[in-house]
Amino acid sequence: MSISAVRFASLVSLVLLLLFSSNYLTAQTDEKKTSSKTPEKFDDALPKQTLKKFSISGKAAPTPRLKYQLQAAVSQRVPGNAALSYYRSILLLNEFNQHLQSKLTTAEEKRKFYTTDEEFYYENLQKPRKEIPIEQFRKFVEDRLSILALKELRSATLCTGCDWDTHRRIDQENVSLLLPELNSIRGLARQINYSTRLDVLDGKFDAAILHLRDGVTLAKRTGEGNTLISMLVGIAVMSQQLGEIEFLIQQQEAPNLFWALTDLPTPFLNKQGVIEGELRGMASLLASFKAADQGPITESKAQDLFLKMTELLRKIAGGDSKISVLEEFGMRAALHIMIDAQQAQAKKTLKEAGKSDKEIESMSPTQRYMVAEWIVCQDVHDTLFTTFNMPLLQASKEFDKQEKKLKELVSDSRAKNPLRNLLMLQIPAIVKVHQANVRLERQLVALRHIEAIRLYVARIGKLPEKLEDITEVTLPNDPLFEKPIEYRLEAGKGILLLPNRPEETATPNNNFRYEISLN
Repeated sequence: MSISAVRFASLVSLVLLLLFSSNYLTAQTDEKKTSSKTPEKFDDALPKQTLKKFSISGKAAPTPRLKYQLQAAVSQRVPGNAALSYYRSILLLNEFNQHLQSKLTTAEEKRKFYTTDEEFYYENLQKPRKEIPIEQFRKFVEDRLSILALKELRSATLCTGCDWDTHRRIDQENVSLLLPELNSIRGLARQINYSTRLDVLDGKFDAAILHLRDGVTLAKRTGEGNTLISMLVGIAVMSQQLGEIEFLIQQQEAPNLFWALTDLPTPFLNKQGVIEGELRGMASLLASFKAADQGPITESKAQDLFLKMTELLRKIAGGDSKISVLEEFGMRAALHIMIDAQQAQAKKTLKEAGKSDKEIESMSPTQRYMVAEWIVCQDVHDTLFTTFNMPLLQASKEFDKQEKKLKELVSDSRAKNPLRNLLMLQIPAIVKVHQANVRLERQLVALRHIEAIRLYVARIGKLPEKLEDITEVTLPNDPLFEKPIEYRLEAGKGILLLPNRPEETATPNNNFRYEISLN
């Protein structure tokens, strides 16, 4: 399902998309190279991890310390809505891509452009600068760069605000809301990566950092776009920028970006807008069920409200939302049977929610069932997003407790219905977005450590034996464990470890090892 499809129904696709794209992040990730080799002695207890190798040189901090920034300086910002410039850049990029496609007239030309050349690009992302055929790489990039789209992106970076108009659209369209711009935003991010990598190869570090600023700003504004999907795409875009930063800081004479990285907000993405948007969407989705909790209503009226929800769910599924007379007759008959079977559980749920016996008995059977379901589903949703808003370690532990419980509740065969099935899509999605956000925060902190090590090397001329030797700056803690990152000097290499939680299975997405050597 494409990213422009219904946002709830596309959550799973986006989760998978992030999982596949997350390993693109860095030019020096050695995961593929090491997966078939015998693990090093140090890795015996780490069956799965992402291994990143850095070859660095010392570099002192710039003066002033914010000479380089990854977000627009306050003095540079101008009034405006960045979303408009992002939409314009999307249009310009689409026109540019259409022009490119029109020039490819034969199957061989298309195969080379979309397959052979793309393979060349990704292969060279994994290589150090000295091994990259720069002129061939330059041709690849320049053939695909839309200068006009990049110009609009720069304008967007300098705007003071960014309003995607999502809240209004959620209220009006609910889960039928389409977000086609998200797929195009990934294309914009790739334009930024093309430009950044080429400028780094040419030694134009100032220009490269300006492109990175555009990419970091795009990631943040996308990730705070009021839906889980937007946050997921924003994290993926930011991960791409981190890959380019990792490549940049390994170059001789590359400026030190410790303060530029420190200047970014912590946490990088503000989750409040996402939580508010998702809660608004669920409130709108449950409106007809909630409407049943307005005092006693007739059985016929309650069934009308139930059928209204059924029409909405059919619309979400992409089918014909209108219910025919024959279908309605069959649905009302089936509903009667289902409601009778659920009365005992519904009464129990209502009683536990504080309803009096008088209130419960005054409700019609379908009303009783709908109010009980509204309470259950709203509680599930509230639990998920309350947990999502907790600090990283606390949220991770709480999700461990809640995920199984929520799955059992939502998939309860005694009360299975389309509404609960819809909620089932959100459980893995929220957990995956949380895990991706944890990964992003830890990668940002790891980069700050590497840049701090470059500060130390610039002063002392060798790698530190321990992080406490670094006195130039104060190092941040591992944002997951909220304690200092483990570091050691081993065989002439600095080793930074960001392991998974003990209760988790180690994977390349939660277990990181950074090997740092001097070039």
